[in-house]
Amino acid sequence: MRKLCVSLLNDFLLIFAGGIVGFLLLLAVYQIPTKPIMDNVMESQDIFVKEGIYPMALPVSFSQLDNYTDALILLESGFDGSGSLSDKALLNYHYEKMENGSNINPFYTIIDQNFGKTKDGFLALIYPRYWHGYLIFMKPLLFLFNLHQIRWINLFLQSALAIYLLYLLYHTLRRMFIPYLLSYGMLLPTVISQSLQMSDIYYISVLASILILKIGGDKYIEKQISCFSLLASPQAISII
Repeated sequence: MRKLCVSLLNDFLLIFAGGIVGFLLLLAVYQIPTKPIMDNVMESQDIFVKEGIYPMALPVSFSQLDNYTDALILLESGFDGSGSLSDKALLNYHYEKMENGSNINPFYTIIDQNFGKTKDGFLALIYPRYWHGYLIFMKPLLFLFNLHQIRWINLFLQSALAIYLLYLLYHTLRRMFIPYLLSYGMLLPTVISQSLQMSDIYYISVLASILILKIGGDKYIEKQISCFSLLASPQAISII
């Protein structure tokens, strides 16, 4: 019983520490200058104009991309309004175009020709419902790259991680090698790499799988590690 209580306390502290670290990281990235970010957001505008709001990356129904959400991610990353760092980190401001007294969705905001040139007709809105921890990665990336380049980075990095995970499976849990290879193919790697939203979850799940295999694969349970010890993975997903 004492061992269980200690384990639960450790897991609680892990969750609490994760929230604090996530918040501090958000404060840090909100200090990045927004002009280069906004320039790269505007360079990405043509992707949305060309693809539309819910395009098919491949000629199959389950390859649909969500450019609505990806547009929201870019709008939040490039927000250049005033306010304290903590206020912006917690409330997740972004601009949306106003028409007939109401806002339209992020996709139609980002493809507007006047977006990025003037604030007239655009209203700063908040989105505090989620943590939006993806900004920890997206703001530095958009400081350096546009969406075209980020998609290529995703493709190469995600492919490298998949190959490494397959390598680990072959040497630790070989019976899972073929099932994972098939499941990875069903995920449509080219589709995931083009979606900012799906890429977040992909990185977390693959890195968590690599961590488990590095810890010991089949021996993981035998080490009697707390059943809550993998909270870092779902916690990371909730933060993202």
